[in-house]
Amino acid sequence: MSHRAIVFKAECKPTRREEFIRRAQRHAGIVRSEPGCIRCDVLIPEKGGNTVYLYELFEDEAAIKAHSDMPYMPGWREEITPMLESREPIFVIVTND
Repeated sequence: MSHRAIVFKAECKPTRREEFIRRAQRHAGIVRSEPGCIRCDVLIPEKGGNTVYLYELFEDEAAIKAHSDMPYMPGWREEITPMLESREPIFVIVTND
């Protein structure tokens, strides 16, 4: 069975970028403790800018569903909305397992 991942692209408001990164790092720590989570990383492009990525790797589709249904997720979404210009979650199948 293939692993599943979410690549979350966040385009931050310039004045809120650092705040978003700190909040995303806290979020990643919480996600890592979820059953079925293999890893969760906050990625910052070397060239800077206001784009930040989260990479969340899960054991399977059920683990992603459980992640989406976690009771803290609505609060996370609400909290980060004012920090972002846009966001795009991309759901992917990991083909190298």
